Amino acid sequence: MQEFGVKPSPSIYTAIIEAFVDQGNIEMALHYLFIMRNQDILPELSAVHDVVVLAANCGYSRLAIELASFYEKLSSRSLDDTVWMTCLASSAQNRYVCLFQSFVDPSHSYVLPKLDGVQTCWSHVTEKLNVAPPEGICLSVLHTAARYGEPDLVTDVLRVLKLTDVSWEEHHFAALIEAFCRKDQLKEALVTLHIMRTNGIEPGEGTASNIVDAIKDVDALDSAWETIDEIHSSGGGLGTDALNVIIKASILLGDLQRAVGIYKAFSDYGLIPDVATFNLLLDGCTAARHRQLGDILLEDMKQTGLIPDDRTYEKMITLCLTQEFYEDAFYYLEEMKAAKYVPPRTIYEAILGKCKAAGDTRADIVVDEMKECGYDLVEADKDLAKNFRRRSPR
Repeated sequence: MQEFGVKPSPSIYTAIIEAFVDQGNIEMALHYLFIMRNQDILPELSAVHDVVVLAANCGYSRLAIELASFYEKLSSRSLDDTVWMTCLASSAQNRYVCLFQSFVDPSHSYVLPKLDGVQTCWSHVTEKLNVAPPEGICLSVLHTAARYGEPDLVTDVLRVLKLTDVSWEEHHFAALIEAFCRKDQLKEALVTLHIMRTNGIEPGEGTASNIVDAIKDVDALDSAWETIDEIHSSGGGLGTDALNVIIKASILLGDLQRAVGIYKAFSDYGLIPDVATFNLLLDGCTAARHRQLGDILLEDMKQTGLIPDDRTYEKMITLCLTQEFYEDAFYYLEEMKAAKYVPPRTIYEAILGKCKAAGDTRADIVVDEMKECGYDLVEADKDLAKNFRRRSPR
């Protein structure tokens, strides 16, 4: 029809484009969209809708957003909410967050703005369209924002989740803490631990580990301690979890003395150590082979009224095994069982290894207990038990 000076109808191109979309042929669908642009023919809404959704679903997040923005700049009509939601989901899943300058069409007098995939789509969906994305998409956005250090975006996702009656859980706040840490906002990350507690959410080791990882050296540790003082003096929400994080960082940096100093400073901040505090300190004792300090800490724990948990017993057993005389390892093993905890396989293997190194004939007793607990024995353990039984029959 162009040969006779007649422009093809947009509906003809729409039929062609939709045929290629049905085949999943994104290249040819785009080809005909650009033919229409070169002929100054505005594509029909349905054609653009289908191509944008196909591009997003194929993982071409940037292309999908460019096409959607390009069309809405030219047309007085807006794309369906589902189109932008698909672009958002695609951007989050593909971690599309980098900034870029969109192409400039010399035949038109406009320039598309810089687009930040996830952030742009999130703002468009939640603010312009006033639509709350489903929980699955929110979680994808949450993880992307955490990974790239965007705490403001994480906070807004939490706001939307709350509006849709999704209860906040630990992994939601873990994303916020990760985002703060990646943006070097240690104070906000530490305060978030307190916020979690006030919302009835107990921070797990994985949640706090992001803060610990951010304290990479002694200088960072000094800065973190100053941050603790700052939070306390401002009344901004200092909790036991924050001090535990600093204790763990100190231990990982090999500074047991500082870790003990932090433990003794709990009362200065109006806080009380918890079981996790003592378990962390026992890790430090084990690393330093400091059995005497471990005994003191365990006694402090009992005087505080705290009940040792299974990990406390595990750590005491491990600490005892660092010593030449390790008789108390068996004592704490019995205490652990009396407290109705089943010793894990790793503990039995540690005791068995110590017995083997020391030529201790109690190795066969350890093997018997492992069998009673249902732990499969490797051949080395079986041979070890047989050798001890031959040398020292019951």
